[in-house]
Amino acid sequence: MSLGERLRYARTKTDQTQREVAKKAGINYKTLSNWENNVSNPAPDDLLVLAKIYNVSTDYLLGRESSPTFNPPAEFFN
Repeated sequence: MSLGERLRYARTKTDQTQREVAKKAGINYKTLSNWENNVSNPAPDDLLVLAKIYNVSTDYLLGRESSPTFNPPAEFFN
């Protein structure tokens, strides 16, 4: 599964639209669409933001883990 496919999968599993996620991430929804369609890739900082929004690890998004489940401690994002 590609990065774009994992981004789309994580977004749909959280029942969010591209526009909702883009607003939360502070990006244009077309940018998110390009990432999900493997036209371009997110910067590392954007990848961290998406992982937080989707409650998954960056390792999952990058294909280094097969399970999307990630429950970070509260201080992880402070």
